[in-house]
Amino acid sequence: AFTIPLEFCGYKHEQQFLPIFVNAYVPPQPTPERCFAFGQALAHAIEREGRRAVVLASGGLSHYPGTPQYPHPDIDTDRVIFERLAAGNLRYLLSFDAAALDRTGNVECRSLQILAGMIGDRKPDSALFEPSWHHIYAVLGWTELAPVKAEPLYYPATESERSELARAIFAIVEDAAARAAFNSDRGGYAARFDLDAQERAAFVALDRDALRERLGINPMLLYQLEARVGSK
Repeated sequence: AFTIPLEFCGYKHEQQFLPIFVNAYVPPQPTPERCFAFGQALAHAIEREGRRAVVLASGGLSHYPGTPQYPHPDIDTDRVIFERLAAGNLRYLLSFDAAALDRTGNVECRSLQILAGMIGDRKPDSALFEPSWHHIYAVLGWTELAPVKAEPLYYPATESERSELARAIFAIVEDAAARAAFNSDRGGYAARFDLDAQERAAFVALDRDALRERLGINPMLLYQLEARVGSK
């Protein structure tokens, strides 16, 4: 678990390392959620110390040492895991509970779940997948510090700088008096709130695309706004 990765990476005995043993085989093993949370705690501790660290998460993909299943690794599951990690989706590992790790022979992936907690979703710079008759080998390496850019959400959280705009919209949705004021004088109603020029223009015009795409207002809030404007 420790010496072989260090040997292959070319590290010498005089270099300082902190080995962390992760109990993979003998109950009670840590849950995937606990492994991920432990990784987050490790990353936080390293950051608090003002240090940088090289992290080696060792452990094979599917294999079943000591069991009749040993010659039959779960290559299909391993290939999916590898492809997800190679694409930068490390949180995919949390879709495996303890029973799934055991069933697919991936109990050693607990070390990768800790790594996922430490570095988050990041696409590796290098990735290699090599099946064998008894064990699936894979190597992934990350040197890029920037996390994977997330795809935009259909229902995003409202950014804090747009909270006043969201408050103006929510008041119309929830309060009949506010709704009447908006219907009577949109500009006057908008002036009650601390909106910038872009927010004010989109709000007064009820420009759905601008409110949703450029200003990040949740579509469900906009749907409720449109359903109530003009109602008594």
